Amino acid sequence: MEDHWRATHLVPDGGLPTWSEPDASRPSDNSLAPGLEVRMLSARGEWVNVQCANEWTTWVQSKTLLALPPVVPANGQQDGGPPAAGPATGLRGFLDQLAKPGNGLWAGAAALGVGALTSYLLWPILAIPGKALKDAIPRGNCTTETPGSQSMYLCSVKAGTLTALGPFITIVVAVVFRQPIATQLRKLTKSLPTNSGVLLTPVFATAMFTMVHAAVHDNTADQSGIVPQRMFPALVGLFTFGAGRLAPAVARRYGDAIDARNRVPAVLRIVVALAIPLVSSYLLTNQQRVSDTAFKEQFIALLTLFTSYAAFVPRDGDFLGAGQRLLATKAQRRLARTEKPR
Repeated sequence: MEDHWRATHLVPDGGLPTWSEPDASRPSDNSLAPGLEVRMLSARGEWVNVQCANEWTTWVQSKTLLALPPVVPANGQQDGGPPAAGPATGLRGFLDQLAKPGNGLWAGAAALGVGALTSYLLWPILAIPGKALKDAIPRGNCTTETPGSQSMYLCSVKAGTLTALGPFITIVVAVVFRQPIATQLRKLTKSLPTNSGVLLTPVFATAMFTMVHAAVHDNTADQSGIVPQRMFPALVGLFTFGAGRLAPAVARRYGDAIDARNRVPAVLRIVVALAIPLVSSYLLTNQQRVSDTAFKEQFIALLTLFTSYAAFVPRDGDFLGAGQRLLATKAQRRLARTEKPR
């Protein structure tokens, strides 16, 4: 592999099915997300072997890929000719280094850094939609309940749920309009230097979580737990970065375990993934006066991320592709029901 990974093609809108071998008679085993940058390694007829920035390689049909314009180094020699006199410099060189296999720790540190900046700087702005909805929903209070009683605990759960409802609605709206948002992100990615996705993905994840976290904690933003509350969304972005970067390693090391887990019904996996943090939350907060609230809340949030990841991470680590395949499967089932002879 060359020292500097550089994309040569772009996955078109709608994504692309992939195959472990160039054989269309076999069913597609995975998919590539729309707008993903890949590097062409070799060609075989209408098939192309491509590599993602995280080293995962797969086969796609070449006619569906979008070619990226060649990068012209400072010496004027386009890609494909003799190597440039030296490595890329400036922002492009920095991003190339972060995308390079083996630099995962540096890339993770950079993802955490830009995520922290995103959370700190955009906290007041991203909190506005969720806070407006939160303030519009009456939550009541639990001042009349006896501390440590079951009724106090149930009242706290109710108040907490209603507090988070407004920010949750904000995320639902974002999911409903995910297609235009994704389109704008792809346009932004095209205008940015190659390999900008190394940092763009964790920044986007951080911003989305900040919309909820900042709205819920608009009055407690100065508290600290595992990290300061204003920085906590950056940990979610770092988790997103790690999940994507380590996807090939997870597939290689835990592939058999993932296949065994997939035999467990999805509903049961959902129950287990939610039960573990819920039970842990109850045990940690079953006190007359809960202490270290920020620490415990952040711990439960990270535990929920981990259990959800363990319950649903796809074989190739590509959550977006797995979601697309799931939606496609459901659409096919609905079509089959409508076409069923009567």
